[in-house]
Amino acid sequence: IAASKMEIDLPEAKTRSIEDEVRVSVTVGSDGRVAVDEDEIDRRSLARVLRQRIDDAKSDNLLVVVRADAGTSYDVVHEILGEVRLVGAKRIAIATRQRGKVDL
Repeated sequence: IAASKMEIDLPEAKTRSIEDEVRVSVTVGSDGRVAVDEDEIDRRSLARVLRQRIDDAKSDNLLVVVRADAGTSYDVVHEILGEVRLVGAKRIAIATRQRGKVDL
């Protein structure tokens, strides 16, 4: 999965990682910056960029992985998840770190 090089601190979880599959990564920094895969974008462009990535993937199994810094407010994460759903993503996951490693 191509993800932004933006430095973020993922929250911890006790879940298994998802195996490799067709994915799009949305990264949200604690400062509000947003990236889709490796491309940092203007927050207002998120829906348009995501819709294009979903259309380009041509896969019903596309997984959108939201990677939000642990310091990002819940309201911002909630808004991002809402936009991901509104653009038609059928499968959504939230990335977490587990005992010193990053899943997803």
